[in-house]
Amino acid sequence: MQVVGAKRGTGFSRVVQAIKAIMESFHAIPFHNEEVIEYSYEMQKLLNDYIDRVVVATAMALEDDLITEDRRVHLLRGELKKNYRINIYSYTASTRFLHVNEL
Repeated sequence: MQVVGAKRGTGFSRVVQAIKAIMESFHAIPFHNEEVIEYSYEMQKLLNDYIDRVVVATAMALEDDLITEDRRVHLLRGELKKNYRINIYSYTASTRFLHVNEL
């Protein structure tokens, strides 16, 4: 999140807000989890960047949705939903989703 914020010129407070929301809402999964490794190898044909693959593979292993600002991952969202039943959201979309569910 910090890297994306810095690249896009996102304000400090918005980056801090996003990181706090993530840390309060999610738990970390070790990247050395066997399923994560297996899915990351399966994703080699779709994503060149290994870190991107690990992030997506973690969502796949958990069968859970993913919040990311990575445009390459967003380009794959249809395929990821169809083949792995995971939704890909941006931070902005996820905050709208969270606010709607809090009502």
